[in-house]
Amino acid sequence: PTRQPTKSSSIVSSTPPSPLSTNSPTQYDERQPTKSPTRVDEGQPTKSPTRLFSGQPSMSPVQDPKNDDHLNEIMTTYFATNKQYGIMFEIHAIERIQIHALVLNFAAPATQSIEVYVKDGPFAGFEDNFDESWDWIGIDLNRESSGHGKKLYLANDLFEPFEVQKDHVVSLYVASSSGNLLCADAPYYRSLTTYNSDLKLYSGVGIKYAFGDISHDKCAFSGIIKYSTDQKL
Repeated sequence: PTRQPTKSSSIVSSTPPSPLSTNSPTQYDERQPTKSPTRVDEGQPTKSPTRLFSGQPSMSPVQDPKNDDHLNEIMTTYFATNKQYGIMFEIHAIERIQIHALVLNFAAPATQSIEVYVKDGPFAGFEDNFDESWDWIGIDLNRESSGHGKKLYLANDLFEPFEVQKDHVVSLYVASSSGNLLCADAPYYRSLTTYNSDLKLYSGVGIKYAFGDISHDKCAFSGIIKYSTDQKL
């Protein structure tokens, strides 16, 4: 059967504008690791992770593409008020997927550098540690944001699409030099915020630019992730 381009996602929410409320009947309590089928062992973070990206980061700004209707997407809340210099969060793949693009939410108009990093496995223990664990996959040196609730698209060719295997976890770190990148309040550290039949998104932390101190320890990604599934890889 033909797959619909946009997946129906479920945001863990009960009463707006608090989209990450713990009163939601679909909230998973992931504080017990054994309840998560895609959780990896967090006791000893790997120092030799599988590399997810082998090319050179893109250094060229690009315009919003008009030819990505074939991609699936998962949207989180835009009810976000916490300004950050960077956000780390996790993607737990239910099926094999490939990440193509990100759409971000900024608090105010600004011109800034935006960087994207990816790491195999959970980010815990690597929040302020830029070493061989993180791959720097893209940067836009002069990107304009329009303000709160207005989507800023990091286009497909800002970074090389990367694959996430079924039942696997990767972490993303999006950093902005303006400090206007928005995240939403999560109920607790690394809680489930949004999911569909292909993937789950877990909240992370706000980080000072770049790979600095943790500025918010319950920070949920605010925006959209565009991806393809195994059927389209």
